[in-house]
Amino acid sequence: MFFRAWGFFVVGLAAAACGSKSGLFEMGASASSGGGPSSGGASAGGSSSGGAGNTGGIVDAGPDAPPPLPDCTYVLHGEPIVLFTYGDGVRSPMLARLSAGSPGVAARIAFGLIHEHFWHPDIRVADVAVGPAWPDGVSVTHPMTLYGIDAHSGGQVIPAAEPSGGLALFYYHADEASPNVTPGLMFRRFDTAAWKPLPEVFVEKKADYGYSIAPGPVASLKGASSQGYVVSYRGPVETDGAYITSTSVRMIDAEGAAVGAPVSVDAPGAYPGTGATTVWGGTSHLVASNARPCPGDAPECAARLTVASLGKLGLSTTATVPPNPNMRARSPLVRADGSDIWVAWREQLVLSKPENDPPSTLRLVAIDPNGQLATVPWQTDAHPDAGAELSVSDQGVLLVWGERVDPKLPPQTVGHSRLRLRQFGKAGQELQELNVPTTSLTSGAAYAVVTLAEPRALLVAWTAQAESPSSHAVAYLARFDCSLPAGE
Repeated sequence: MFFRAWGFFVVGLAAAACGSKSGLFEMGASASSGGGPSSGGASAGGSSSGGAGNTGGIVDAGPDAPPPLPDCTYVLHGEPIVLFTYGDGVRSPMLARLSAGSPGVAARIAFGLIHEHFWHPDIRVADVAVGPAWPDGVSVTHPMTLYGIDAHSGGQVIPAAEPSGGLALFYYHADEASPNVTPGLMFRRFDTAAWKPLPEVFVEKKADYGYSIAPGPVASLKGASSQGYVVSYRGPVETDGAYITSTSVRMIDAEGAAVGAPVSVDAPGAYPGTGATTVWGGTSHLVASNARPCPGDAPECAARLTVASLGKLGLSTTATVPPNPNMRARSPLVRADGSDIWVAWREQLVLSKPENDPPSTLRLVAIDPNGQLATVPWQTDAHPDAGAELSVSDQGVLLVWGERVDPKLPPQTVGHSRLRLRQFGKAGQELQELNVPTTSLTSGAAYAVVTLAEPRALLVAWTAQAESPSSHAVAYLARFDCSLPAGE
């Protein structure tokens, strides 16, 4: 078998033992239709300087500043392992780095999953130590612990804003079987020293989907600034029959309390409405969305990538990328590492239906801290099962997505699906493409990534069918070691 079964978790039990293309994003490069340097951009990354020869946001910080870490290419280290299973299956992995690791000290990763049981999906989180050895250096130091109750539309787990520390969760809580539960979007911190969740806080009761949560400074009602978060979410609008939604962003403080009123991202529209994610850009909070320039499904009204800055007067659009002809943009991701900011999204035919597995275009573009385009968008054709995951770090920029390869194969057979990794340097140059065969992936966001400093590596988690006909989906974990590009 390709995978090595290793970890196991059940409620009430402790966890067991524990041909690539190259191109450079440059303003002014000629357009092309493939995956070349100027052909239009998929998901997020980071750059703070535009123009030809942009350096991906690296600036001279003085003679005493350490040199920037070099880009790296990845090499799969050993075989992927099965880290967690659950009676009725798992899905939607979430990784949050608690510590990056150092010589002699293992890294700590918060590993979140949605665990299915009956019809109540719960978010649980475990503490995983990752040392240099693989897989013997991997251990579960705190078992899976209930964190998000009745998480019917997923959630996001991130390291909490400083100085509070720990974890922060933003998710939709609802009990579809009980009229006594008030549904809504919740914020919840997690004490990682005691390994227990803290009280839930309602962020918005009239909302049913949380897109993102990003730490950064927020201004209080008195004008003072402190660390908190900006969240983005979608909620229904009262109408006579049609399901109309509205998307908003809102500042909350470090404890989850609202700071000011919500700000609309786009005019209300038909489901699924406008998708939006946020990031702190160094000078302001940036919001990437697929807002429409006009109502309707006509090609000229197709949703496009829009970047806006969140200020005291609301959102101010700073950049837009029109879609390719007859295509519409889906919800984008925006990620950052310092001043390196990237946005990734996918585009599909305007009238396409996801169940028909329509061809997609993944696009990627760098954004400077003021929200302006810093590179010409890049693109590649793909058949992702969901939008790509995006990682921006001192190791470079990485897109990860899943796709079906041979649907005729049984879902528990490796080769039914695969993960695709497309890696770029911090300046935007393509470095490599990797493929990881797997069993049938779960629906939705089935993959997550996080980087380590010691060993300098990338962890990729995904949820897919176990390699046995009668089993449910399990959580896999793979490690990719970082090495210098050829010639360095």
